[in-house]
Order: sequence, then structure tokens, then C-alpha cells
Amino acid sequence: MKILKKVERFLELSNMSSRNESEQKELVSLRRMLTARGLDPRHQTGLRERAIVFDNIKLVQDYIEIAERAEHADKISGKAQNALNDTIAKLRKLGIENINRRSLQTILNELKQNAKAADRLKRTKTTRAPHKSPAIDEEIYDADDEYDEEDDVDAAPAETAAF
Repeated sequence: MKILKKVERFLELSNMSSRNESEQKELVSLRRMLTARGLDPRHQTGLRERAIVFDNIKLVQDYIEIAERAEHADKISGKAQNALNDTIAKLRKLGIENINRRSLQTILNELKQNAKAADRLKRTKTTRAPHKSPAIDEEIYDADDEYDEEDDVDAAPAETAAF
């Protein structure tokens, strides 16, 4: 199932005024899945467009590359211009309204950054070492002090007996 359909279902469920238990579980599941993919479900404006970009990431990357070359070139060939126009038409057909190369690059960067942050959160929860309590250290130090005092008490009569 494409991410766009999952986003549309998420938006549908989140806009409902009352949900039953199964719909609530589905909403939570979709929120987690979208977060893991790099789509931030807390920001619902533009979520649909980001999902389209995610589903067609290769086409968006090709467009960014072609547009960047065209921007930096003094003169663009007819073949390159046709490729650029075709890619723009495909993006508009998919439903992407903002065809600015920099905004699309920003969306790709945010997707990558958010997915990486979500992955780090998953890793820290599962592989974190157990917390060492300072109270345990104090008990060990207290036990050592008691042991030293007992040694001193036993050693003192032996020294006095020697005199």
C-alpha cells in the first residue's frame, strides 16, 4: 500500500470527532508508521504533498537534478528543456502543486532527517544500558566502611596483647 493512501486514512481518522477502539488503534499505528517513514503527522498541512513526494522520490530527485543543471547553465538544449517540461508535467499530474526545486529539496531533506531521528529513538529505547542507581553505590561504600571498622577492632586487641 502506498504511503499516500495511508496518509489519507490517517487524515480521515484524525478528523473524526469520535472513534471506536479499533479506529483509535489504527490511528496510533498509522501515526507511528508515518513517523518512522519521516512524515511528521503532527503537521497535517502539507502532509498529503509530502506523501506524494515520498511515494515518487526518484522522480522528484530527477526533477531536482534537471532543474539544477538548467538553472546553472547559460543555455539549455532543446532535449534538456523537453525533459524538464515532461518532469514538471508528471509532478503536476501526481498532485504536487509547488514545483520549486528548493522547496522539493527541503521536503526530501526533512523526510530523511525525520526518519533518521525516529530510528535513533527506536534504537535508544531497545539498547539502552540499565541505569545504575547511586543508592547502590552508597550501600557498597557503607558496607566497606563497616568491614574496615571490624578489622580495626580485631587488630587492636592483638596489638595490646603483644606489649
